[in-house]
Amino acid sequence: MYTILVAVDGSQHSHRAARYANQRAQATRCTVHLVHVGEPVMAWEVGPVSSSEVVERLHEAESAKVLDDGAKQFDATVGVECHSVAGEPARTILELADAIGADEIIVGSRGLRALGAAMLGSVASSVVHDAKVPVVVVR
Repeated sequence: MYTILVAVDGSQHSHRAARYANQRAQATRCTVHLVHVGEPVMAWEVGPVSSSEVVERLHEAESAKVLDDGAKQFDATVGVECHSVAGEPARTILELADAIGADEIIVGSRGLRALGAAMLGSVASSVVHDAKVPVVVVR
């Protein structure tokens, strides 16, 4: 069965990417995997008031909300499997695409990061450049 990996970060562009993936899934009856790549717990986040476990739970809660919001972009007839992972976004998306045998990756053209390329976000640009499968970039 055809498998699509959709990366979401909570941005409007990623919501558009999820809606586009919903249309593709309804037309092709493919398998959809939704991924949110969060930042790993950083040493500066941990201190006398917050342990690494507390910070990790906060990251997990944020990721769960992003995935839930992304999943809401899909029709109830489309089965969506959610993945919450931590790491460098582009590399992690590509590794998950390989692991699940994705036939296509769908990403938003811009994410929530303040820095990046003017026309195409740095994560989307890296995924397009290094992917082994077709990538759809949604504006």
